[in-house]
Amino acid sequence: MTRNIHRTIVFFAITAVCCAMAGQAMAQANPSAADKQEVVNINTASAQELALLPGIGPKKAQDIITHREKQPFKQVEDILKVKGIGRSTLKKIQAYVSVTGPTTLKRNVAGR
Repeated sequence: MTRNIHRTIVFFAITAVCCAMAGQAMAQANPSAADKQEVVNINTASAQELALLPGIGPKKAQDIITHREKQPFKQVEDILKVKGIGRSTLKKIQAYVSVTGPTTLKRNVAGR
């Protein structure tokens, strides 16, 4: 009986370690989840803050500002209404943008 208890304890300990390692590997494999707290609010960000995003240069940043002055973004996908921003750009920036809250991204993520 004692042997079975020891086996059970070892089994659960190994399972817990494996689960912890798998969770850590998933967090490392998905950097957008770790960076999710760092965002640019596309409704309030300056042109310089918008240009921190991948695929967004000074011209597109100004186009975003011009669009939001006419019609604020209700959801992140609304940025597709800005000329020159397509699905591939949205895919690059989606983890770094929001339509509410403060802009907290302070570093250039364009290289990612």
